[in-house]
Amino acid sequence: MTESEQTRTFCRQLRQAGCIVINYVGNVRQGSGWPDRWIGSPKWAGWIEFKAEKGKLSVLQYIAIKMLNTVRPGEACVLRFIGTGKDKQYRLETYDGTEIQTVSTPVDILDVLANWREKQKQLRQV
Repeated sequence: MTESEQTRTFCRQLRQAGCIVINYVGNVRQGSGWPDRWIGSPKWAGWIEFKAEKGKLSVLQYIAIKMLNTVRPGEACVLRFIGTGKDKQYRLETYDGTEIQTVSTPVDILDVLANWREKQKQLRQV
């Protein structure tokens, strides 16, 4: 399954769980580098850049995700598709590749990201 197919499946599952998912694909008018999707739910709202297991962020993606998190901690992350079939997992990472947490279902990411955002806010206040 390609990264695009995995992203569509993942986002469909989030929509079925009641999330708002907005596609944001860079083009001439929108500029490159912005994360792939904006996800909105009661638990967490923010940006996600989807990557295959060995996919790499472009320089512009790295800068955009870092900037979003500088302005608003916990605002954006990378979601990496790991494995296939029953062994498939989703690893959440910061812009620099630091693992936030690995989960087994799309809906699980919302709690993880809500907790991560809260920790990032608290670190910023110290």
